[in-house]
Parts: sequence; C-alpha cells; structure tokens
Amino acid sequence: MSETAYNPKSNRDPKPSFRNRLMKALKKFLMTVSIAYLIIVVALVLMENQMIYPAPKFPAGNWQPDFAHEDIEFSSADGVKIHAWLMQPTEDREIPRHVLYCHGNGENLSHACGHHGLEVIHNLGGNVMVFDYRGYGKSEGSPNEAGIKLDAERALDVFCDRFQIKPSEVILIGQSLGGAVATHLASTRGCKALILQRTFSSLPDVAASKYFWIPVRWLMQNDFNSAAAIEHYTGPLFQSHGEADTIVPIRFGEKIHEKTSHELSRFVRLPGIGHNDGFPQGYWQRIDNWLTEVESASE
Repeated sequence: MSETAYNPKSNRDPKPSFRNRLMKALKKFLMTVSIAYLIIVVALVLMENQMIYPAPKFPAGNWQPDFAHEDIEFSSADGVKIHAWLMQPTEDREIPRHVLYCHGNGENLSHACGHHGLEVIHNLGGNVMVFDYRGYGKSEGSPNEAGIKLDAERALDVFCDRFQIKPSEVILIGQSLGGAVATHLASTRGCKALILQRTFSSLPDVAASKYFWIPVRWLMQNDFNSAAAIEHYTGPLFQSHGEADTIVPIRFGEKIHEKTSHELSRFVRLPGIGHNDGFPQGYWQRIDNWLTEVESASE
C-alpha cells in the first residue's frame, strides 16, 4: 500500500480573492470615514458657542473714542454684570427718538459705537444705547442664546427707566445676530419701530446651508428663530439686506419679511453689498424718512 507524500503547502489558507480584498479595504475605508465624521460632528457640537459667539472682549476695540458717551453698568436677571454705552445728541428733536442698538456677533460695543452707533446719531438723532452681551467687551459671563435674551430684556428696562419711557417708544435696531436679539425684544415687549440689518431667519437655517452634510437642526442648542418670533410682532419693520451677502444669504432675510403684514413694513435689497460692507449712500436718510412716516402715522 502506497502512502501519500506530505505537502506542507496543502494546509495553507487559500489566497484571498480580489473581491474579498476589495470588500475588506472598503470596510476599513468606511470605518475610517465614519470615525472621522463622528469626530467632526462632536467637535462642532462642543464648539458651537465659540463659533457663533466669537465674543471680542476688552481691550479689543477702541475704548477711548473721540465722542461723548456715558458708561452704564447693570445686572442681568441672573446676576451677570452687563456693560453699555449711552450716547446723546447735541440737539433736541421735535419728536424725541430713543434707540436701543443690538450689535453683531463679531464685534463689541466699542466697534459698534465707532461705526453704526455714530451713524444712527448723526443721521437719525436721538438717544442711543448700545450694550454688550454677556462675554463681550467688559460684560461678564459667557454668551448663549438664553443669556443674551436676558441681557437684552434688562438693557431695554434700564434704557426705558433712564428716560422714563415705555418700550413702545423705543426704536430697536439690530445688526446680523443683533437683529435676532432685537426681534426677540420686539416680539415679547413691543417697540415703536424695528429695524433689521442683514438678519437671518434662524441660526439652524444658516448652519444647514453651510454644513448640509451634518444634521444641524437636531444638534444645535442655539436657535434664535426670528422667522417664528416676528409673527408675534405687529408693528412696522424696516429690513435691509445685501444681495451679495454670502455669510447670511438674502433669502434668510426674506424669510423673516414674509411673516410681516404691517402696512409700513419695508424690505430693501442692497445690490452689490456683502455682509460686512458699509451701507450705500443715502441709506440712513431712507431710514430717517421711513421713521418720520411711522411717527406721523402714530400721531
């Protein structure tokens, strides 16, 4: 009887097929992509407040301006100390104007007063107060939606107490994020007139347009849904938005205006103007004329 010769190669595993190697490589790739995706999502969730609120603090900005102003400090409803500047005109108007200005997310009041605040005084007249949200400028704390709304509500109270007026006598102006803050005040406390500049319908709307591959509407903690809030405001609205705005595309501003119905509400498109560009010549005069129309209608 013959014996079969031992062949050590016969016990080796068969060489993997091309298809098996391809599947193994694909699984490894998908695992790597999934882990990287989760890391990015988690990082964005953890950094949400830092991304939305860059919050330039003191001493960033010009804190020794060449215009007269008064430093005001007050505590928000939860005890956080808030800082504001009050600027008053040198000439009195026949119909006094009182303006509470809410600045954008990338500036503090020293930036805002050095540009927009002075434009308001020079072109519209009246008393103007600009306040820093918590975490901005000299204000204490860290910014978040709930806290900023508390700061704005208290700022309005302080402003009204100073001049012995009601919220219905205050003109609210908001720039970008500040527009969402001003809309919150207008929808909950009322105002004489609301002026929104480059404002978004909601933070998730803007985020979803930039991070379409992330479920931001499920993940974001900050909302500032101005498109929903504006439905509770029944007064006149002047809204302007640059057609070349790539940070907050104009469609998000239009989404707010679609919810308004006041006969004196206006939406002004600014051709060629981006999110951080200056306003065109005649812009503030147009707002002044509109406010005069609002004031005449309320007499």
